[in-house]
Amino acid sequence: MMVGPANGVTRALAVADGRILSWCGGPRSDKTLRLWDGATGEPLATLEGHANGVGGARALADGRILSW
Repeated sequence: MMVGPANGVTRALAVADGRILSWCGGPRSDKTLRLWDGATGEPLATLEGHANGVGGARALADGRILSW
């Protein structure tokens, strides 16, 4: 089971390799982007460091993640 930020998830994106990205935008944001294994629901990473929350994200063809 995927357990996200305490404030909820406002956006999610399925990535071609089976991973799932999720984040909470707006004033409720915990300023993280979370990466999940789409098959098992297990968390893979929590990416921190966004100054004003996460507005969006994309997975690039080379596997890197772009977020803003």
